[in-house]
Amino acid sequence: MTMLSTISSPITKSVLRRNALVLLARVRRFLNDRVAVDIARRERHAALFALRELDDEHKDTGISRCQTDSTREAAGRQRVRRQLYK
Repeated sequence: MTMLSTISSPITKSVLRRNALVLLARVRRFLNDRVAVDIARRERHAALFALRELDDEHKDTGISRCQTDSTREAAGRQRVRRQLYK
């Protein structure tokens, strides 16, 4: 016989059912949090890898990151000015 079949009180059955559901919800929340942490960690690693690759490409051409950032900012300002005058 199972434990649930030996319990005769419907109140006790509902308490056991509720406790089981709470436990399942906690396990699900824990697993969801673990998956979210793993995804965030992989995204950080991918971003760091991309930055390292970008740095390596700029070292080959002799351009530093600050030079490319200022060039992008200037190009963005010029693009905004063109859109304003159209």
